[in-house]
Amino acid sequence: MMADLSLTNVITAHFYTTQEADNLSKKMKSHLGFSTNYQMARLALGRSLQIKSFPDAPDSKSKPIEGHLLFGKEEELSLLWIGLIITHFKLYNQEVERGKKTEIDLVIFQELIRRHWHRGVILLNNDWKVAEHDYEKFIHILSTISH
Repeated sequence: MMADLSLTNVITAHFYTTQEADNLSKKMKSHLGFSTNYQMARLALGRSLQIKSFPDAPDSKSKPIEGHLLFGKEEELSLLWIGLIITHFKLYNQEVERGKKTEIDLVIFQELIRRHWHRGVILLNNDWKVAEHDYEKFIHILSTISH
């Protein structure tokens, strides 16, 4: 069940990652030739969503990114991201299984983004190291990950 979460709320909200992940995002953005923060954030979210466990992250916050930039201006793209994040939450959040949290509101959704962005960028940084800072190897690693 969702409470207080709509497409309008999401695209007009601000989202954050941790300060640590923000610093890594800046480095990774440079390595990958990305020009915007949302490109790095989307890649990090996607990388984190591949992991079959609920992410954790410290409480620090980075500069905000607006929801319409993070998820895209196209309604279908935004709804896809929202659906993926909610589905992951429902499948892997231990607290849901124990009945502590079953509703997702905007505050919980923002927390999910912070946690996934944090974990995702750390994973991407590790993947970059495994690829020995080679862009083609990095893309190969990302395209062959199976968890």
